[in-house]
Amino acid sequence: MTGRWVLGGSGVATALLGFLLLIRPDWGATVFYTVLGVYLALMGATNLWDGLRRRRHPARNRLLLGGALSLLAGIAAIANPMIALAVFPGVLLIVAGVLAILFGVVQVSQFRTREQDGQAHIQWGRAAVGVAAVGLGVLVIANPVGSSLVVVRGIGLALVAVGTLLIVLFAYLNRTRAV
Repeated sequence: MTGRWVLGGSGVATALLGFLLLIRPDWGATVFYTVLGVYLALMGATNLWDGLRRRRHPARNRLLLGGALSLLAGIAAIANPMIALAVFPGVLLIVAGVLAILFGVVQVSQFRTREQDGQAHIQWGRAAVGVAAVGLGVLVIANPVGSSLVVVRGIGLALVAVGTLLIVLFAYLNRTRAV
């Protein structure tokens, strides 16, 4: 019986977290980047300690540099999660935006009429996907912070779906157990 209640409780908690991220993506992103900052700071401190301890290790310089950068990024994320919200996903989303533009350009460049069974077929779907990818890429590059909030909302929607499924499973298990 305890396992089913854990399932139901985790479903409710997951769904509530998802609703919170949907309603307040800025808060959800702030919590996420604060936790990420703590992780980066701990990993940076660990790598620095390891690099300082290993005097003749071939990876010593890499450990020291990586540790220092990670520690600084972690402290910055803890001190101001909104900076992390702007920088971390911003860089990743800008790269994704550039890739989306390149993908879109390739798709649009391959738009052509092709012959099949003696009839011309126009590949409108390929052109539409290409134009949409270029547009999405431009939007992401123009507003990476806003785009990261959309990603947080997407995570929130996924959490609501998973939480709802866990609650439904909990209800199903309780109903079949009672019969």
